[in-house]
Amino acid sequence: MGLRDGKNPHVNLRRLALYATWISLGWAVVLTGLAAAGNHWVLDRVAGGRYAGGSMPMWLRVIYALMAVLMLAVAQLAHRYAGSDATHRQRNLGRLVMLVFSVSTIVNAMSPSRPERFNAIGAAVTVLGVGLLRRGPRSDRVDMRLRR
Repeated sequence: MGLRDGKNPHVNLRRLALYATWISLGWAVVLTGLAAAGNHWVLDRVAGGRYAGGSMPMWLRVIYALMAVLMLAVAQLAHRYAGSDATHRQRNLGRLVMLVFSVSTIVNAMSPSRPERFNAIGAAVTVLGVGLLRRGPRSDRVDMRLRR
């Protein structure tokens, strides 16, 4: 699996980016899904921790449920990127995903809730993962480490 055996090191990076993106989105789906269900364990990790020890209003639960579904859609989009069968429109959609998750990274990092600040890590991983996967495999890229 070294560089001299002729295997493309970018393939492994893409697989790592896909798995890291899935893990971060999976955790986000768990958090948003539990928030939508009104689970008290998660309330200090979402919505700035405003509802910790209480309950979220129904309208906010609906928004969190929609967010969970959208994160599953982003995971599917990342899978399409990894498989290189994404359309041009889907590749452009990746820019929007990266922008939204970049804003999410900043907002989560500035949260007054200490547990919610850790959500910034998952959002940043998603930005990096989608960014790497969105570029697609490049057959015209020459890895200078393989040249003699």
